[in-house]
Amino acid sequence: MPAVKASPLRVDSVRFATREQWLAARHGWVGGSDAAAILGLDPSRSVVEVWAQKRSSGPPDRVDDERAFWGLELEEAIGRGFGKRHGREVRRPRPITVFFNAAFAGRATPDFFQRMPADYVRQLFARADREPPPRISTQGVLQIKTADLWIASHWEDEPPLKAQIQLQHEMAACGVHWGTLACLVGGNTLRWFDDVLRPEFVAKLDVRIRQFQHQVLNGIMPAVDGSASCRAALNALYPQHLPGLVVALPPEAEAIAADLVVAKDEIKAWEKREAELSNQLRAMIGEAEVGVLPSGVCYTLKTESRKQHIVAASSSRVLRRKKAPPAAMI
Repeated sequence: MPAVKASPLRVDSVRFATREQWLAARHGWVGGSDAAAILGLDPSRSVVEVWAQKRSSGPPDRVDDERAFWGLELEEAIGRGFGKRHGREVRRPRPITVFFNAAFAGRATPDFFQRMPADYVRQLFARADREPPPRISTQGVLQIKTADLWIASHWEDEPPLKAQIQLQHEMAACGVHWGTLACLVGGNTLRWFDDVLRPEFVAKLDVRIRQFQHQVLNGIMPAVDGSASCRAALNALYPQHLPGLVVALPPEAEAIAADLVVAKDEIKAWEKREAELSNQLRAMIGEAEVGVLPSGVCYTLKTESRKQHIVAASSSRVLRRKKAPPAAMI
């Protein structure tokens, strides 16, 4: 087990010799990338998926896919470039070092630390309309992200909520008062956002982390949701049935089963209604390419072809809603 080192800021750190050791140890704590999910605020990752991973089952951590690989490869260049462009002193922590604070249940592996004058940090608190602590930490964390062009809008006015939560988590774990999210969008546009530690939120996050850790240690599955992530985790937890096994479901399963029947019936009814309304518009458009409503909204009804793969090639007309007619048709 790596040796634990205490710092003067009452923040501890532990260093791992290899990435493989770090990945294995991640099952034992809640990291910044887990924080939004355990709060139910990560649109792509459910709390059940995180729970299954911490229990050493479920889908593997998403750390080795193509996007994650290139994100890690570009991390150093983005961090150094951010420091040069904005005149900030940035430094990498020692490789694979995890930080944790005795007053906070989470742990963090920050991308970079940065340092700015105390007056600058006070200005950050003033802009956030928050009172700075008596002794301001001039050191902050710098979190690096990359984003594809088609999600660039997520980083226009403010960072995605899950990234903001991760930054708060890292600040709390590292014992600093401020931090920055820097995201390279589309490979050539850097967007960055400073923020300050928000103790009220961190206190609630700390409570949830401790509740979640209790669930992990005691094998108590969190409430499931309707996400694909949750379904994948359940499929990984229970990949095969046990022939002949019959289980008595709890009383509350009656209401769940009844609601499921109602939900399926309502879906069928709305699908039938959707088809009826779609056919009404198709009849009104006839052989035209575009139909325009009095409001200016239009529907196109173009012939689209599908290439042959498993099924035979075919052509059909597809009804699509548009905000306005194509300019060439006005």
